[in-house]
Amino acid sequence: MQLTKTDYIQYLNCSESLWLFKNKPDEYPNGEFSLFLQKLIDEGYEVEELAQKLFPYGIKLPEFGSPKDTEDALEKDSICFFQAAFKTDKGVFARIDVLEHIHNNTWHIYEVKSSTSVKTDKKHSHLKDACFQKYVLEQNGYKVSKVSIIHLNKDYIRNGVIDTGELLNVEEVTDRIEEVYADVAMEVEQAVHYINQPSIDETKCSCRLNTRTNHCDSFGYFNKDVPEFSIYEIGNIRANKIEELHDAGILEIKDIPNNFSLNAKQALQLQSARKDSPIIAQAKIDKILSSLEFPLHFIDYETYASAVPRIDGVKPHQHIPFQVSIHTMQADGSIEHFEFLAHELEIPAQLVQFMSDSTGMTGTFISCRYPVDTPIFRTVSLQN
Repeated sequence: MQLTKTDYIQYLNCSESLWLFKNKPDEYPNGEFSLFLQKLIDEGYEVEELAQKLFPYGIKLPEFGSPKDTEDALEKDSICFFQAAFKTDKGVFARIDVLEHIHNNTWHIYEVKSSTSVKTDKKHSHLKDACFQKYVLEQNGYKVSKVSIIHLNKDYIRNGVIDTGELLNVEEVTDRIEEVYADVAMEVEQAVHYINQPSIDETKCSCRLNTRTNHCDSFGYFNKDVPEFSIYEIGNIRANKIEELHDAGILEIKDIPNNFSLNAKQALQLQSARKDSPIIAQAKIDKILSSLEFPLHFIDYETYASAVPRIDGVKPHQHIPFQVSIHTMQADGSIEHFEFLAHELEIPAQLVQFMSDSTGMTGTFISCRYPVDTPIFRTVSLQN
C-alpha cells in the first residue's frame, strides 16, 4: 500500500483516520472540496513555477510522472530536475519539487512552500516534509547532503514585474533536518506498518484527546459515543482539560462537575448548558449600548489575499479590502445603506474615501472581530 507525504502528515495528526482512508475509502467522510482550498492549491503551483526560474538549467519531468521516468532522466547528463518521483520497496512515494546534483555525487533537495517562513508547528512541519523526501531518496540509494526550503519573502513588496530572486528566499535547513531525521524515518516506517494492518480498533481515534479544531475528518466515525453537546464544544478549552475530563469519563458538557477549573466565559457556557437556555447579561448590554454615539455605522467588508502579490505596493498574503457594506442607524431608528464594490483589484484608496464620504467620520463604527464573538466598537469624531 502506497504512503505519500500527505499520508504521512495525516498519520501524524490521526493514524486511525489515515487507516480508514486507505483501507475503507467508502467509509471515509471526505470533506467538501471548497473554492478556497482550490485557490491554495493553485497558489502552491504558482509559487513552484516561480521557484523553477531560480534554476534555469533544470529539467521539467512529465507531470505526474512515474519513478521510472525519473530513473531514466537521472541517467542523462543533467544536474537539476523538477518533480522527480521516487518510491521505496515498501511503497513510500515522494515527488521532489527541485532536485539538484551537486559535488561528491550527492544531492540537494529543495522543498517549495507558499508560506513566508519555515513552518514547524504540530499540524504541518516543513522540516518533517523535507525529511520525508530525504528518507525516500536515500532508501533508493541516493545520498542527500543538503536540504533547503524555498519560501516567500515576507518583506517583498511588488513593484512592477515580479522579481523572483527577491520574492523567494532559499533557506538551507540541512542541520535542522539532521536533528529530526531519525525520528521521521521511524515514524514513516511505523506509518507503513500501521496502514497495512488488516484491522484496528474503530471505536475511537487519536483525536479524542484533542480540542475540536484539531479533530480529524473522521472523528464522528470513530467516536460515536460522543454526544452532540460535548466537552469539545467548551470555548477555548485546552487539550489538557479535555484529557482530564476524558479520564474522568465525562463527555457531555452538563456532566462537568462544579469544582472543575474553568474560566468565567466557560463557566457561563456550562451554566447555560445545564439550564438549556441562553444567559443574557442584560445590564452589561444596556451599559454598552448606552455608551454608543449616534449615528451607528455597522460595517461588513471583504478582502482578498494571494501568495504572490497581484498589484504593486502589496506583500505576499497581504489582505486587500475590495468590498464594504455599511448600514447607518440614526438616533430615531432610521437606517440608510451604503455599499462599495471595486471593479478591479487595487490599493483601496477609493474604498477609504467612500467610507469617509458615506459616514462623515462621526459616530460609532461597529464591526465583528473574527473569530472572537464580540464586536469592535470605535467612536470617532470629525476631529479624528
